[in-house]
Amino acid sequence: RAIKLFLKFSTLLLPEGVKGLICADCFFPEMWFKSFSKHNIFLVTLFATNSNADKIVSYPENIMIEKALNQIDEICYIHDKKENKGFYSSLSKKASNSYIGYHFQDWGKDPYVKMGYSHYSLNMRNEDLSVMQLPVTNNKKTQEEGQGKLWFAGEWMNAKIGRAHV
Repeated sequence: RAIKLFLKFSTLLLPEGVKGLICADCFFPEMWFKSFSKHNIFLVTLFATNSNADKIVSYPENIMIEKALNQIDEICYIHDKKENKGFYSSLSKKASNSYIGYHFQDWGKDPYVKMGYSHYSLNMRNEDLSVMQLPVTNNKKTQEEGQGKLWFAGEWMNAKIGRAHV
């Protein structure tokens, strides 16, 4: 099982160069940050798999979001670009004060999704991606028609990025 919770904020939570965090003892063990500063939108993606994901989805959605926001408040701070300083969440300004909304995706409910994360193997070559991009099938006709039984998706299929989130 793999899950992602996308939280949208109106304020930059961390300096632009911070792309992600591993938070082993937190409610959500992985977080990624994406800035759409032209639109004043800042996205935090929270990710979990296996037993972590099972534990998280056992909560009602509103409690799951509350726990995720509490985690972000503990970790992040509001970054003030003008004065180049941050206001840590333990002070008066909390990251959750700029929370706008969310989208939740639970791939454990999808009967066709059987993974959530992958990396290149040590000896993998970029040429191997062309093979991975083909549908897996035993039937040449269905392969030619793009009707394979197994598809790999996500950013992993891009040779410049090198990981899948399905």
